[in-house]
Amino acid sequence: MTNLADVADVTDPVGLATDVAARELLGLRVDPARGYAELLNGPGLLNSNRRLWGGAGLAAAIAATEQVLARPAVWATVQYISPIEEGERLALRVEALRQGRGLSQALVRGEVDGRLALIATGAFGASAREAGRDADRQVVTPPVDVVSPDEGKEPGGGPGDGMRARIEQRWGLATRPGPAGTPGAGRCALWLRMREPVPLSAVTLSVLADFAPAGLSVALGVPTFGLSLDNSIRVSGGLIADPGGTAAPGNGWVLLDVEVATI
Repeated sequence: MTNLADVADVTDPVGLATDVAARELLGLRVDPARGYAELLNGPGLLNSNRRLWGGAGLAAAIAATEQVLARPAVWATVQYISPIEEGERLALRVEALRQGRGLSQALVRGEVDGRLALIATGAFGASAREAGRDADRQVVTPPVDVVSPDEGKEPGGGPGDGMRARIEQRWGLATRPGPAGTPGAGRCALWLRMREPVPLSAVTLSVLADFAPAGLSVALGVPTFGLSLDNSIRVSGGLIADPGGTAAPGNGWVLLDVEVATI
């Protein structure tokens, strides 16, 4: 059986920035030759229920596949089959499906001691810029009603622990959520930034995007928590860190703009 001690700390041949993010944020170890990766669900990866942070599962599947296929992520989704508890080791096995000249598809199975914990699929390939098409179209100007991270207030309740403690938060809307029990308009904007100096990548964004349920808390007017059943992400064009120019390069703020349509 392959285990953490057998997995080499390998640098991806195409030099993907996600290698650094996966190693520093997740402690992920990848052996591209065997299509295998592994992480230990330690204190820095936990959610409020002491289980694996939902976005970390998607991030690990993306990072492992990027290194196995030597292609960056375009789109990926994960289904969580069973919770991954604190102290458990998640073993990821990457299976290449269709491999074309521009895009490849892959399937990732994540197991804990032989128990199926997650299944992820995705498409990996050249970005628009690498393919010689249009320059990236990433929106670098926030909506007009969103204040800068410097102006935004920190959410109450303190940073918490686990993964939450590793992420800075600022409200992005001038009108913040009302008193407890007062339903909001269903719109929530949060500026998020990793406290650690890691590159902005599909791995980092997968971790940060798991704050999306904050939109439910704002809509209901009460703190809301739940289990991750599935997570998805699509990366379009290149990634530009810190559009507001208020943070060190490679460790910039990301705006999470959530609108809840129905509850």
